[in-house]
Amino acid sequence: MFLADKDVNTLVIGDGRSMMKSAWVGNYLGIRESFLGANLLETALKQVQEDRGVTVLNETVTAIVYAEDEIRVTTEQGTYLSSQLILANGQGPVFGTAELAGVEVIENDEPYVKQKIKIDDRCRTTRRNVYATGIAVGVASQAIVAAGHGAQTALNLISDRVGNRVHVHQSPKKD
Repeated sequence: MFLADKDVNTLVIGDGRSMMKSAWVGNYLGIRESFLGANLLETALKQVQEDRGVTVLNETVTAIVYAEDEIRVTTEQGTYLSSQLILANGQGPVFGTAELAGVEVIENDEPYVKQKIKIDDRCRTTRRNVYATGIAVGVASQAIVAAGHGAQTALNLISDRVGNRVHVHQSPKKD
Protein backbone atom coordinates (compact mmCIF):
# COMPACT_ATOMS: atom_id res chain seq x y z
CA MET A 1 0.00 0.00 0.00
CA PHE A 2 2.82 2.42 0.89
CA LEU A 3 4.57 1.61 -2.38
CA ALA A 4 1.45 2.41 -4.39
CA ASP A 5 0.88 5.59 -2.38
CA LYS A 6 4.32 6.77 -3.51
CA ASP A 7 3.60 5.84 -7.15
CA VAL A 8 5.88 2.81 -7.15
CA ASN A 9 4.57 0.36 -9.76
CA THR A 10 3.75 -2.63 -7.55
CA LEU A 11 3.04 -6.27 -8.35
CA VAL A 12 2.21 -8.80 -5.64
CA ILE A 13 2.75 -12.48 -6.43
CA GLY A 14 1.48 -15.08 -3.99
CA ASP A 15 0.37 -18.68 -4.17
CA GLY A 16 -2.68 -18.10 -1.98
CA ARG A 17 -1.32 -19.88 1.10
CA SER A 18 -1.46 -17.93 4.35
CA MET A 19 -1.67 -18.81 8.03
CA MET A 20 -3.99 -15.78 8.33
CA LYS A 21 -6.74 -17.70 6.56
CA SER A 22 -7.26 -19.82 9.67
CA ALA A 23 -6.26 -17.27 12.33
CA TRP A 24 -8.55 -15.71 14.92
CA VAL A 25 -7.36 -12.16 15.55
CA GLY A 26 -8.29 -10.63 18.88
CA ASN A 27 -5.48 -8.18 19.52
CA TYR A 28 -5.32 -5.81 16.57
CA LEU A 29 -4.93 -2.26 17.87
CA GLY A 30 -7.76 0.01 16.76
CA ILE A 31 -10.23 -2.83 16.19
CA ARG A 32 -12.24 -3.73 19.28
CA GLU A 33 -13.97 -6.85 18.02
CA SER A 34 -12.09 -10.09 17.32
CA PHE A 35 -12.25 -11.25 13.72
CA LEU A 36 -11.21 -13.98 11.32
CA GLY A 37 -7.84 -13.49 9.66
CA ALA A 38 -9.45 -14.49 6.36
CA ASN A 39 -11.64 -11.37 6.59
CA LEU A 40 -8.57 -9.19 7.12
CA LEU A 41 -6.90 -10.74 4.07
CA GLU A 42 -10.00 -10.17 1.94
CA THR A 43 -10.25 -6.53 3.04
CA ALA A 44 -6.52 -5.96 2.49
CA LEU A 45 -6.66 -7.40 -1.02
CA LYS A 46 -9.61 -5.17 -1.94
CA GLN A 47 -7.85 -2.16 -0.43
CA VAL A 48 -4.65 -2.59 -2.44
CA GLN A 49 -6.33 -3.73 -5.66
CA GLU A 50 -9.38 -1.49 -5.84
CA ASP A 51 -8.21 1.58 -3.92
CA ARG A 52 -4.52 1.59 -4.90
CA GLY A 53 -4.50 -0.16 -8.30
CA VAL A 54 -2.00 -2.84 -7.26
CA THR A 55 -1.98 -6.01 -9.36
CA VAL A 56 -2.16 -9.18 -7.26
CA LEU A 57 -1.43 -12.51 -8.94
CA ASN A 58 -2.21 -15.95 -7.53
CA GLU A 59 0.87 -17.70 -8.90
CA THR A 60 3.83 -19.70 -7.58
CA VAL A 61 7.32 -18.30 -8.07
CA THR A 62 9.57 -20.88 -9.75
CA ALA A 63 12.74 -18.83 -10.43
CA ILE A 64 14.39 -15.54 -9.57
CA VAL A 65 17.23 -14.43 -11.86
CA TYR A 66 19.39 -11.33 -11.53
CA ALA A 67 20.56 -9.40 -14.59
CA GLU A 68 22.37 -6.06 -14.87
CA ASP A 69 19.78 -3.75 -13.30
CA GLU A 70 16.73 -5.96 -13.24
CA ILE A 71 15.32 -8.89 -11.38
CA ARG A 72 13.39 -11.52 -13.35
CA VAL A 73 10.73 -13.32 -11.35
CA THR A 74 9.32 -16.35 -13.13
CA THR A 75 6.13 -18.19 -12.25
CA GLU A 76 4.33 -21.04 -13.96
CA GLN A 77 2.31 -18.41 -15.86
CA GLY A 78 4.97 -15.90 -16.92
CA THR A 79 8.03 -13.79 -16.22
CA TYR A 80 7.94 -10.38 -14.54
CA LEU A 81 10.71 -7.76 -14.48
CA SER A 82 11.53 -5.49 -11.57
CA SER A 83 14.32 -3.30 -10.26
CA GLN A 84 13.56 -4.17 -6.62
CA LEU A 85 11.96 -7.06 -4.78
CA ILE A 86 10.41 -7.59 -1.35
CA LEU A 87 10.20 -11.13 0.00
CA ALA A 88 7.13 -11.21 2.26
CA ASN A 89 6.38 -14.87 2.22
CA GLY A 90 5.53 -15.85 5.79
CA GLN A 91 6.77 -18.94 7.56
CA GLY A 92 5.56 -21.65 5.19
CA PRO A 93 7.39 -21.05 1.91
CA VAL A 94 10.25 -18.94 3.37
CA PHE A 95 13.12 -21.18 2.53
CA GLY A 96 12.14 -22.16 -0.99
CA THR A 97 11.71 -18.51 -1.92
CA ALA A 98 14.90 -17.53 -0.10
CA GLU A 99 16.78 -20.21 -2.02
CA LEU A 100 15.31 -19.02 -5.33
CA ALA A 101 16.28 -15.45 -4.45
CA GLY A 102 19.79 -16.47 -3.42
CA VAL A 103 19.61 -14.60 -0.12
CA GLU A 104 21.34 -15.69 3.07
CA VAL A 105 19.30 -17.60 5.65
CA ILE A 106 20.44 -17.66 9.28
CA GLU A 107 19.40 -19.32 12.54
CA ASN A 108 16.33 -17.92 14.26
CA ASP A 109 15.59 -17.97 18.00
CA GLU A 110 11.84 -18.41 17.52
CA PRO A 111 10.64 -21.83 18.75
CA TYR A 112 8.51 -22.66 15.70
CA VAL A 113 10.52 -21.07 12.89
CA LYS A 114 14.12 -22.24 13.11
CA GLN A 115 15.57 -20.06 10.34
CA LYS A 116 15.05 -16.59 8.94
CA ILE A 117 16.26 -14.45 6.06
CA LYS A 118 19.20 -12.27 7.06
CA ILE A 119 18.50 -8.53 6.76
CA ASP A 120 20.18 -5.32 7.83
CA ASP A 121 18.51 -2.54 9.83
CA ARG A 122 16.80 -1.28 6.63
CA CYS A 123 15.32 -4.70 5.75
CA ARG A 124 17.81 -5.27 2.91
CA THR A 125 18.90 -8.86 2.34
CA THR A 126 22.33 -10.00 1.25
CA ARG A 127 21.26 -9.41 -2.38
CA ARG A 128 21.30 -5.90 -3.84
CA ASN A 129 17.78 -4.45 -4.24
CA VAL A 130 16.15 -7.40 -2.49
CA TYR A 131 14.34 -6.71 0.79
CA ALA A 132 12.55 -9.11 3.13
CA THR A 133 9.88 -8.60 5.76
CA GLY A 134 7.63 -10.20 8.34
CA ILE A 135 7.87 -13.71 9.72
CA ALA A 136 10.41 -14.55 7.00
CA VAL A 137 12.93 -12.32 8.83
CA GLY A 138 11.99 -13.38 12.34
CA VAL A 139 9.43 -10.83 13.52
CA ALA A 140 6.69 -12.13 15.80
CA SER A 141 3.93 -14.15 14.21
CA GLN A 142 1.25 -11.53 14.82
CA ALA A 143 -0.85 -9.82 12.15
CA ILE A 144 -0.28 -6.30 13.42
CA VAL A 145 3.48 -6.84 13.81
CA ALA A 146 3.83 -8.25 10.29
CA ALA A 147 1.75 -5.40 8.84
CA GLY A 148 3.86 -2.78 10.58
CA HIS A 149 7.10 -4.45 9.52
CA GLY A 150 5.86 -4.63 5.92
CA ALA A 151 5.10 -0.91 5.99
CA GLN A 152 8.57 -0.18 7.39
CA THR A 153 10.17 -2.32 4.69
CA ALA A 154 8.24 -0.50 1.96
CA LEU A 155 9.32 2.88 3.35
CA ASN A 156 12.94 1.70 3.43
CA LEU A 157 12.73 0.58 -0.21
CA ILE A 158 11.21 3.90 -1.28
CA SER A 159 13.82 5.83 0.73
CA ASP A 160 16.63 3.89 -0.95
CA ARG A 161 15.10 4.64 -4.38
CA VAL A 162 14.96 8.39 -3.86
CA GLY A 163 18.11 8.73 -1.75
CA ASN A 164 16.57 10.25 1.38
CA ARG A 165 14.24 9.24 4.19
CA VAL A 166 10.61 9.10 3.11
CA HIS A 167 7.47 9.14 5.23
CA VAL A 168 3.91 8.56 4.06
CA HIS A 169 1.38 10.69 5.92
CA GLN A 170 -2.11 11.62 4.89
CA SER A 171 -4.09 14.55 6.19
CA PRO A 172 -7.85 15.00 6.12
CA LYS A 173 -9.10 16.98 3.15
CA LYS A 174 -10.21 20.49 4.02
CA ASP A 175 -13.54 21.77 2.73
